[in-house]
Amino acid sequence: MRRRVGLALVGLALVSAAVAVQAAQGRPWRLECSVDRPWLLVVHDPVGTVRYAWVVTFRVKNPTKQSVFYMPQFTLVTESGKVYRNVVDFAAEQAAEARLGRKLAGVVELIGELKPGETKEGVAVFPLPDPKSDHFQLYVGGLTNEYKVLQRDGRRTVVRKMLLYEYYRPGDAYDLYLDKTYEAVSY
Repeated sequence: MRRRVGLALVGLALVSAAVAVQAAQGRPWRLECSVDRPWLLVVHDPVGTVRYAWVVTFRVKNPTKQSVFYMPQFTLVTESGKVYRNVVDFAAEQAAEARLGRKLAGVVELIGELKPGETKEGVAVFPLPDPKSDHFQLYVGGLTNEYKVLQRDGRRTVVRKMLLYEYYRPGDAYDLYLDKTYEAVSY
């Protein structure tokens, strides 16, 4: 799996908020994160409908000596440029827990303090992205409080570090269950 640090641009309105966050946190911190391969999950809703979702399980650890406020952020971007953010989907989270046989926290449940040395395991759920896409990127944010403010043409933009995973998923746009397991892009 190829992993690299990517940059995400945050709007001008968040500049003052980001500066306040950096000042409030004091020292910079970074969390360790490992992300499992995304997989297709068949979800049976309580009303009896069947649908698909993409699921990513992950672990985050605080290796620092200070407590940090952790707010996970997961974003999928397809090769066509479509952007999908993780959603709160209790039915999919429960189905993922049942399939894996262990308790997983949803992204919303993980928001909060992460103590020194503490590790948490969670699940991020996405609505089924463009089924015709063969390549997609997974951006993972909230793992550091570091940022940089860029000045360009009189505009200020905040740039934050994010973890980037790239995946290759060849397959059929209609019979998704026939697709191979998601493979990481290799270069």
